[in-house]
Amino acid sequence: MGWIEQINHRFRSSRVLKTEKAFVQDRCPVNLTSMPEPSAVLDADELKIRVEDVDNIIDGNPFCDIVALCEHSDEPTAVLIEAKTDRTNLNARTREAISQLSWSFDHFNNISAICNLVPIDCKRYPVLTFTKITDAVLRSPSVKDEARKFRRHHRARIQYVRAGDDIWQAIHQNTP
Repeated sequence: MGWIEQINHRFRSSRVLKTEKAFVQDRCPVNLTSMPEPSAVLDADELKIRVEDVDNIIDGNPFCDIVALCEHSDEPTAVLIEAKTDRTNLNARTREAISQLSWSFDHFNNISAICNLVPIDCKRYPVLTFTKITDAVLRSPSVKDEARKFRRHHRARIQYVRAGDDIWQAIHQNTP
């Protein structure tokens, strides 16, 4: 049994494991239907509740909503997803989402180190999926600055994917 199957087995009877690859997270449609099999899609909030060590590492800091795991080209892969819905002050909410993805990247290595099922060296993709965000928000100086800081610090570019679009396809269309 591979590492992904072990994760699926461990969380199969809990709310941590998403049983479908297309679902609604906090009123935001998330679509991972083209993600390679085997895969494990985990609700990060439920994971914090179920695994005390994860909650201790995060220590109340913001963390992404979804962690999707798979093997791609024989490389362990983690997609860290923050799902946002349309609300007031989209600019501030987008910067907040980038901050949550940054904290998620910062904590992912520590979490994978305590979870012997997850390989420590995973290729990681940060994704912000949103219901109604405008290109003007993504082009705003403050959002662009926050995204640049993220890229410099984590050496990864945030993928912006509209809610309901297939995240895995979007990642691979936008990745050089």
